[in-house]
Amino acid sequence: MKCVLIGNSVSLRVRPKLESEENLVFGSLLNGQELKDGSILSVKNFGFSRLLITEAFKQKDIYIREFPDLFIINIGCVDAPYRDISLWISNIIFFRKNSIFYKPIRFLYDAIIKRYSNFFVYARFLKPWVSRKSFKFHFDGLLTSLKKETNAKIIVLGINSGNSIIDKKLPYTSKQISVYNSILNELTEIHNVDFVSVSELNSTDHFPDGVHYNNLGHRIISQKILNII
Repeated sequence: MKCVLIGNSVSLRVRPKLESEENLVFGSLLNGQELKDGSILSVKNFGFSRLLITEAFKQKDIYIREFPDLFIINIGCVDAPYRDISLWISNIIFFRKNSIFYKPIRFLYDAIIKRYSNFFVYARFLKPWVSRKSFKFHFDGLLTSLKKETNAKIIVLGINSGNSIIDKKLPYTSKQISVYNSILNELTEIHNVDFVSVSELNSTDHFPDGVHYNNLGHRIISQKILNII
């Protein structure tokens, strides 16, 4: 059974990494699992550390060309929070190190903006990188395209709720995530695809940094997905 995983850094990282345990993300835990019909689950992870739904929508043909039996979509934690910098500045900092603007912008970010991110979130008038309207429009478009061009089953993962540390740095993140989760829930009902809620998971036990799952969190998510399959 061929599976394509479309996700952000949540599908790529285990936090914290433990020396005494094997650090596997949920996609890796699912890969190689034998299903009840005797088939073996093969997972191809298209995770990208800062993947936004707008970017995933543009890359939809890449996912479709794999013609999988299953899509797992894990997007939203990057889109939802109100941000201290605009997306174009983030692009320079993280992806355009050869740009002449990289060094001065990086210095400004590390020396000032990163230290006072709370202030800059308000200075930008509480703007996320992807608005609620855009998030819903592009997620709907992605689901529509995947369903139209393939016969694959689709599973959409909910977004981690965040924690007080994230809310202090990027105000109202938890509230924003709740709204974006509602959008995901609504769209999965409209498209009749599976939605995996993660509302019962908590930061203390399952995603200590407020974003990325620890070993236990990834094991729980992989089992939730396996149960649906």
